Amino acid sequence: ARGGSGVIAIKFKAGRVNDRVSTIRVVNEEDEVLLITSQGVIVRQKVKDISCQGRSATGVLVQKVDVKSGDSISTVSIVPKEAVDGSA
Repeated sequence: ARGGSGVIAIKFKAGRVNDRVSTIRVVNEEDEVLLITSQGVIVRQKVKDISCQGRSATGVLVQKVDVKSGDSISTVSIVPKEAVDGSA
């Protein structure tokens, strides 16, 4: 047994006590991600344009959310390459 303490998935920046992981998805480099906030802001981004980070990194900001006004990420969807190209 190795202690059963698990693996750290992400390291949040110091002093940011209310930060949390919204969603984790497995994607292919050719896919796109679609993020929608509770206030209706939609962002579509190519996965290959999001920089890859190690497990101990503090992450990458894909969509800025105005939490002071009550906004939050409500949906994260994968748009597969076939849907982007129109080919099946």
